Amino acid sequence: MQRIKDFINREQNLLFHTIITIVVVTVGFKFNISLVEWALVIFAIMMVFTSELLNSSIEILIDSYTNKFHPLAKVAKDTAAAGVLVSAFGAAAVGIYVFLPRFISLIK
Repeated sequence: MQRIKDFINREQNLLFHTIITIVVVTVGFKFNISLVEWALVIFAIMMVFTSELLNSSIEILIDSYTNKFHPLAKVAKDTAAAGVLVSAFGAAAVGIYVFLPRFISLIK
């Protein structure tokens, strides 16, 4: 647990994901989402955190191996970052599916 706390303090993107998670969970409780919707939201959150942690570990591993530019190192880092982006888009799609109808009903 301490490692995760240290990582959140060191990685700005992970801090951002943590703040968004707190907001999403709070809104989920406020809207009293169903168990299936909770499962979708929790799965999406875990996918984003997992991909962010894997991305960071790949970057750290590459940086610890060499400080010289290498085109394949750039490809590896960019690919890992793209994985985070894909999971974030998936999480956003889950958020839209679960929360958008509720926000629309508040407006009406």
